[in-house]
Amino acid sequence: MGTTQAIILGDIDSDGDLDIVVGNTGSHNKSYLNNGNGTFAVGRNITSEIYATRAIGLGDINGDGTLDIIVGNHNDEVNTFYLNDGNGSFGIEHNISTDTDSTKSIVLGDIDGDGTLDIITGNDSTQNHIYSRKSFNVESNIGTSIRVDDGSFPINRILLVPTEVLPINTSIEYYLK
Repeated sequence: MGTTQAIILGDIDSDGDLDIVVGNTGSHNKSYLNNGNGTFAVGRNITSEIYATRAIGLGDINGDGTLDIIVGNHNDEVNTFYLNDGNGSFGIEHNISTDTDSTKSIVLGDIDGDGTLDIITGNDSTQNHIYSRKSFNVESNIGTSIRVDDGSFPINRILLVPTEVLPINTSIEYYLK
């Protein structure tokens, strides 16, 4: 039996309720579809592969309106993604790139402003990566990355200093241009 390392919620079967996706080390990554009443169907293997998964992300990376699964693997394994068929089932494995970093975290966002989700990985003992949607092809398992803080992608370092005392749990939003 494996160990769960990552959990994320999202409506992967497009029925309006939150489902659970878990990333495991030593056993299959699984999805649990919400029955609509707070109970969940038996876990389904996302794929037949077993990895040392440490991070899970959800986002529509191919633009079809459904949440795809992005997996960050450890132990020098490639990071992968799985395209959603719209009903909560996932097709074949796609490699994000040939990088074999020990990924501990994944986030998705439109970093380059092109209207598509990019993948950002936080890695153990090596540089973090930004995979622009322009740099990986969701159909062909090809991707290259920009290494964060190596000079190829300018990261502005900023320090936020409040000009007044803020109440506890105040959210601060900022934007870089």
